[in-house]
Amino acid sequence: MSITIDAIYENGVLRLAQPLTQLKERTKVHLTIEAADESPESTNVPLATILERMERRREAIYQRCGELGDSVELIREGREKELA
Repeated sequence: MSITIDAIYENGVLRLAQPLTQLKERTKVHLTIEAADESPESTNVPLATILERMERRREAIYQRCGELGDSVELIREGREKELA
């Protein structure tokens, strides 16, 4: 299962934007934290940075799920076209 949720880091604690009703109490989870930059400049991310992030995410998925096959390259090509 994969869940994307917003949170605010405050006083050493991540405060979630909404409850995680999908999880049972005391469920162990693996977190990947990405700062949400809300400034206007954040929309002008260089393509190389986006591709690096995609590769890191692909690697994380591979670690959890194994090989994804040819679809990874097709997704990357589609994303590159969107950003061109």
